[in-house]
Amino acid sequence: PSFSSPDAEIVFLSSDGVLFRVHRLVLQLGSGFFQAMLDMPRDADEAQSNAPILVHDDSNVFAALLDIIYPHRQTPALDSLDFALQILQTAENYEMHKVTEIVKYIIQSRQVYFLQQPIDLYNIANRYGWEDVAKVASTATLKINLHDTTVSESVKRLESAPLWKLVDLHWRRRRTFI
Repeated sequence: PSFSSPDAEIVFLSSDGVLFRVHRLVLQLGSGFFQAMLDMPRDADEAQSNAPILVHDDSNVFAALLDIIYPHRQTPALDSLDFALQILQTAENYEMHKVTEIVKYIIQSRQVYFLQQPIDLYNIANRYGWEDVAKVASTATLKINLHDTTVSESVKRLESAPLWKLVDLHWRRRRTFI
């Protein structure tokens, strides 16, 4: 309902069948991808029909992106790192740099909550170059045995360089402690 303005010029159809009516100017200002796409000339029949543009994102992710780039909208609630990662990956695809900054801010403001999954938080922080968040998350992993099967899926998702840094941190701390 929040994206059904009758004066919006562009209609999107999410992968789960939800329609979004979006203002062209907001898309052009908020996304390098959509700016390039909307600047391309369209043939007259296509422009006249205004058929929905299919996006390969579910409605929750697409709505969260739009909530962030639209002025005077409330930022979305991020209840999981998986959802945050979906938003970040989609924002990267659409060249929505503001979204990445806002998601980082939300994660930092709810850091205590997200530190319940320190390895996943560390992974996201490394992927997006958030050194300050990565440092806090890596410190929080010191309470965890990286060889424990309960965290093996999170550890497997780490790229080799961040994994090496994390293992090295654990080794150095253990050696200092001993």
